[in-house]
Amino acid sequence: MNNPWQNRIVGHEEVDPLTLKAHPKNVRTHASAQRRLMESALDELGHVGKIVVSQRTRRVLNGHLRVELAIGRDEETIPVTWIDVDEQEELVVLAFFDQIGDGAKIDAAKLQSTLSQVSAESDGLRTMLADWGAGFQVTIV
Repeated sequence: MNNPWQNRIVGHEEVDPLTLKAHPKNVRTHASAQRRLMESALDELGHVGKIVVSQRTRRVLNGHLRVELAIGRDEETIPVTWIDVDEQEELVVLAFFDQIGDGAKIDAAKLQSTLSQVSAESDGLRTMLADWGAGFQVTIV
């Protein structure tokens, strides 16, 4: 029988983004178009996922861009999920956290159907979604 998976999540909290540290070995960078899309999504929807932070070091392990944008807007708090990992495990999380999702195939028909039903208030978000969908040969009408 397999051992049960560990739960490394130790808490959730609203945190001042200025108290968090960008991980110096973060492997991800964001082009200006990604930054604009994230900002438009946050303007329209707000946070829909928590930023993952090591409780031991206060280093951001996932959500660096959201933290940067929050600091730039003088947001007082952001939603954080605290995890308990050592510094070596932090590197594994940094390298691997979103990789499975990033490698997923996009079903163009489902994307077309979903995006055709999106009614974004912001022109910026609507334009960004249309541009993103076009990369998968999906046209939003």
